[in-house]
Amino acid sequence: MLKRLSQLLVERALDAEMAEHLGHDKHQPVANAAGKTRSGCSGKTLKGEFGELPIEIPRDHHTMPRT
Repeated sequence: MLKRLSQLLVERALDAEMAEHLGHDKHQPVANAAGKTRSGCSGKTLKGEFGELPIEIPRDHHTMPRT
């Protein structure tokens, strides 16, 4: 149970960091001048005292503004 809570905490922190970076929350309209948006997740594995912990790392994507 502690392992699952750790996984959720890390993933929530990464989502919050991405929201701060992009200037908008998940499923919200793009709110940054650079046009950066979320682009899915990548799977990673953290290794620590708790053993191996699979987590999902959010990705962002820079879209070029249309001219």
